[in-house]
Amino acid sequence: MLQKTYKVSKRSKGQIMASVAKKWRQEKWRLGGYIRKHKDNPSMLAEPPEGYNLSKTKWKEFVAVRLSPTWQVCFYMLSTFNLIIVVTIFHHLCIGEKEKISKY
Repeated sequence: MLQKTYKVSKRSKGQIMASVAKKWRQEKWRLGGYIRKHKDNPSMLAEPPEGYNLSKTKWKEFVAVRLSPTWQVCFYMLSTFNLIIVVTIFHHLCIGEKEKISKY
């Protein structure tokens, strides 16, 4: 939990927030790896890993999202294909041009 506040310039605030966002993405990736590693052992996923200050409710929500079929497809695509191809496919899905996806 946030304990102190500091006054920083707008430029510094942007750099700090970018750094925090990057670190949070890295932690979500690590937690996702933990979930993938233990997906066949639900007892290991009942509680967040040691060292993470997550409520049980938030942890269960995070695990549910990471084990959802939609997320599994996204993870597969991100880990298998070039990011440009993934973005292009999602673009075609969003604008309703599903027939263009088959070329990928």
